[in-house]
Amino acid sequence: MKKFFFSVAAVATLTVLAGCVKEAAKPELQDQTPSIVSFQVNLPSSLTKAWGDGTTVDELYVGVYSADGATFYDKVSTTTTPIAINNGSATFQVSLVKGLSYKVAFWAQKGGNTVAQGVPAYTVDLAGKTITANYPTSANTYSALSNNEAWDAFYAVVSVENVQAQVSESVTLSRPLAQINVLASDADVSAAALLGATFATSAVTVSNVPTQLNLLSGELGETRVNAVFSPAACTGESFKEGYKYVAMDYVFAAAQESNKSVTIGVDLTTAQNSFTVANVPVKPNYRTNIMGNIFTSAAAFEVEVAPAFQGNNDVEISEGPEVTGISVKTPPTNTTYYYGEMDEVAFRTGGLEVIKTYSNAQTEVIPVADLDFSDIELVEGDQEITITWGSFETTQEITLVEGTGVGAPDMTSGWWTAFSGYYDVAPEVETAIAMDLYAASPLVENYHTPVVVLAN
Repeated sequence: MKKFFFSVAAVATLTVLAGCVKEAAKPELQDQTPSIVSFQVNLPSSLTKAWGDGTTVDELYVGVYSADGATFYDKVSTTTTPIAINNGSATFQVSLVKGLSYKVAFWAQKGGNTVAQGVPAYTVDLAGKTITANYPTSANTYSALSNNEAWDAFYAVVSVENVQAQVSESVTLSRPLAQINVLASDADVSAAALLGATFATSAVTVSNVPTQLNLLSGELGETRVNAVFSPAACTGESFKEGYKYVAMDYVFAAAQESNKSVTIGVDLTTAQNSFTVANVPVKPNYRTNIMGNIFTSAAAFEVEVAPAFQGNNDVEISEGPEVTGISVKTPPTNTTYYYGEMDEVAFRTGGLEVIKTYSNAQTEVIPVADLDFSDIELVEGDQEITITWGSFETTQEITLVEGTGVGAPDMTSGWWTAFSGYYDVAPEVETAIAMDLYAASPLVENYHTPVVVLAN
């Protein structure tokens, strides 16, 4: 087991930093002489595997901000040149003004254009307080290989409150990423080999992956993509007793466990094998292991979520998350109903989207055919329709109007420019449509006021 230590270091002059400080007039701030703050940054000590041991990480970015995050001190931050990590360590020291408070963010990654020619795994924007993952997608002009440790990275943000004397802090970084592993049992690999099938490369696509991390809040951005990691060689080394690696990739993951759809493609000597595993749980700094007989059978999988790359938390993926409620995502295109002398009006579902929400915050559109709707009361005005799916309910507001004129009474409406609302006509029910003829005075004509009734 290896242990890596990263301490943090870059010294800035007080004159640069003090020029940005607006709190100098506060009476409690008596001493604005600098105080040296040193950070020792440590990667987790439980790094035990070739994939996930953190040894590829070789550069450290540090951002220094005011306590409220509004001010970025670029002169004391590693904005353009990161700190080199040599032999598993680096040092960062900074002069901070006594009596003030700060936030300091750390990001450690593999440097260089490491996932595709000219494309780094992550774009670091300390001034913008963001880390952007340059995931390959079907729309990108480049492809990035699967099974690449260059996607591994570590992160932390610390608060330095009311700086006084010299301070030395120890900070432990952790992954804001989930490591997704595809593992085949030794028995499965052996059985496939007896049939002449061995695997050389593998590819992985992970659905709905966030692309951006906020350095100060730790929150993930709203943009989501399907990360498409292209085929790359897989060593087939042992993961743990009884299993071998087939594929490995890293993706941003939310602090609250969420589910992804993971599609795995394996290049066999005899054929191409591709399959999708739904409802795969992912969490930051957790290892998610998709284990099963992937070569001789793709029918059953076990998913293990290992916190901090140690311990076990087994999840049966077939069970999936629970539904917690339903809601209207998109209302119907037409929510205004015109009615006459009829017994009933049918609820119009055109354009309607109702979603169910799972316990992991994911959502899914419910087919309209699976929904039930309460009856519409033929009373003019607004009313709520109850939409039911199983034991869950939600509502949609509609408006009923008992009749409407078509066109302007002074006959200024042009031909085929004025239309009534839609009227529902129940089967076997006669519906009367009235037409009032308007005429100018003195009478000139009235044959330009036709009524056309169209039936759908």
